[in-house]
Amino acid sequence: MSITVASGPTSTGTTADWELFFARRALATLKARLGAEALLELLRPQIDASTATLTEWIESSEGRWQPSVTEMRVTGLSAAEFLAHFETISHDQPRMLAAQPEHFVLRPRGGDTMQVVENLGPHISDLALHFTGEQDAVAELSPDHPTRMVGHAVLPNGEVVAHLLHQFRDTADGFEVLLGIYFPAAAPEAFIEAHRQHLAVEFTNWFHDAGQALGRESP
Repeated sequence: MSITVASGPTSTGTTADWELFFARRALATLKARLGAEALLELLRPQIDASTATLTEWIESSEGRWQPSVTEMRVTGLSAAEFLAHFETISHDQPRMLAAQPEHFVLRPRGGDTMQVVENLGPHISDLALHFTGEQDAVAELSPDHPTRMVGHAVLPNGEVVAHLLHQFRDTADGFEVLLGIYFPAAAPEAFIEAHRQHLAVEFTNWFHDAGQALGRESP
């Protein structure tokens, strides 16, 4: 079966493009109307179930971690420009949420800590993301990627569930980045693959946000 829009819309794009725009707008409206506290209350059963499952994986992994890494290349923007822009929007919850449909709460919690409520695979999780330094990196650092973001994520019960290691390097026309989150070794491959996709989606949108803010692409 084939379906063709023979006439009507005058803007460029496909029905899939328009549907994505409408879906994002509807989701942003609902999240804004509910607010962070109501979302947390609404999602509490899923968060509690997620905490239990992830804690089981932590315990059975016995301190072993496995990477979920997505490599991306960006042109027209330097790593320093992106990171400076990202810092400016880190307190802007609507823009942080807009990067990924499965972001529910992303807000600073004092110092170098951010509350992140999002899907880890199918598991909606409440995380305290602590940004630290290279001395705390969970894996070997890439000497070719000298700019880094390092941290770890903690569940509501105090268990460390993930380590963050994003590594950037500038290129002739932009930059490359290794986006890495390290999860308990017991986590299944489908869970790891889901987060590789999650990273690709959210950072693509954050890169576009930076490009638009700096006048590097059309809004």
